[in-house]
Amino acid sequence: MNTIVNTLKKPSIQYLILFPEIAVLTAILISLTYGTGVAWDEAYTWHLSAEHSFSEIVELTAADVHPPLYYFIGKISLGIFGRTLHVLSMTSVFPTVILMILSAVLIRKRWGLMVSFLFNLSIALAPLLSYYNVESRMYSWMDFFVLSGLIFGRECLELELSKKSLLYWILFYLAGVGAVYTQYFGVLPIVVCYFWMGLTFLFRKEFKKILSLLACAFLSIIGYLPWMGVLLKTYGTKGDTQNYEMSFSLLKFFEENYETNLMFSGITALILLAAAVILFLIFIKRFEKNEISFLFMLIFNVIFCLITAQLIGAGNGHFFSSRYILYILPMFWLFESTVFAKLDLKIAGLFLIWTTVLCASSYVGTYDYRYNMTPLMDKTVAFTDANIEEGAVIVYDFQTFDTVYSYYLPGHEFIYIDDLDINALRGQTFWIIRMGEERFSEEEQEAYNMKTEVYERFGYMGMERFALEKVMVAP
Repeated sequence: MNTIVNTLKKPSIQYLILFPEIAVLTAILISLTYGTGVAWDEAYTWHLSAEHSFSEIVELTAADVHPPLYYFIGKISLGIFGRTLHVLSMTSVFPTVILMILSAVLIRKRWGLMVSFLFNLSIALAPLLSYYNVESRMYSWMDFFVLSGLIFGRECLELELSKKSLLYWILFYLAGVGAVYTQYFGVLPIVVCYFWMGLTFLFRKEFKKILSLLACAFLSIIGYLPWMGVLLKTYGTKGDTQNYEMSFSLLKFFEENYETNLMFSGITALILLAAAVILFLIFIKRFEKNEISFLFMLIFNVIFCLITAQLIGAGNGHFFSSRYILYILPMFWLFESTVFAKLDLKIAGLFLIWTTVLCASSYVGTYDYRYNMTPLMDKTVAFTDANIEEGAVIVYDFQTFDTVYSYYLPGHEFIYIDDLDINALRGQTFWIIRMGEERFSEEEQEAYNMKTEVYERFGYMGMERFALEKVMVAP
């Protein structure tokens, strides 16, 4: 037994375990990237990245609730690898793969093989994370910048100032700037990390490192100044369509973010986290000082981000969504993986079994969403390709969803039904994508001598059922 344990402590053997794991997890994620469905947010990503210049992306994101970095990355990816949805989905997989490699190198070095193995499995396929790891959105990149920032920050704490540690300081700085330019709420965990590092350096009386940290903070502020005005303007715009209701129910949080087809997966995850916290506090002497400091920082970071983000959301209407702080889920997994693996190998093994089952269930759910959410997709695309002529006017009655329609039907003019001027279409034919009720009265239909052909049972992702109407207006 001791021989096996000693063998597993060798870095070369650990890499032989971790890198095949990363390869398998990457292949599993890639298997989720070939779906033909595109949700509204993904269509918006396509709209910005594929159809606008870099300067236009800056202009459009300035009016949105997300900064521009992710859309720049998406545009570059499309330019290099081709204009397909698969490329954008793979672009979301990439940062998760890099984070797993960082885990195999740095987390393995600090906490060992089992922690890295567990963390890689969870950040790739855990509930919600597997979904956003392949969605054409910025959240996997946000997780990467935030978690890599925390990991690099710890390396800066561990290493003496030298040419070797300079690389980690640069990467720490870049990760922080990248987080904030990817998602506004990415600033919260980075700020906590800065304060944690500063207090640690102050306690250790490492004043040269404090100066290094201040330099990073100063350069981060300078680097973000070009976008600071946009951030302040965005936050100053109140939401008027919905109000975010604050919730501090941990059970509700876990039920929403750990939901799978397994019964009680949310409450089980909450119980395991509570057990990890209790065991950590009871057996705290088994951990090294730097480990204790980092784990306490993770706990505080989660609490701080959850409360602060909700306060911002409550003060700004619909500005906040829980996915904006998705990065707290990898923090949970890192904390639990570290505690269970450091305390007892058998406990870690049981946690690995549960994590594997949960991740398998999560994969099934994400696969079903990516491939089976839109059973009418093939029929819809085939019909529209064959029957809707190039440049046709398309009217829609579900507001803002012209973003999705324009992905599947590029090159057409889209008009919201409330803005439709039938007089301007006399003598023409147009199409209606109808999800709601009939908007034209019998009197209107007679006055314009409108003839309508109705085709039923069509759907795109997010709109699983709608009718298509071909409307001919007399001259």
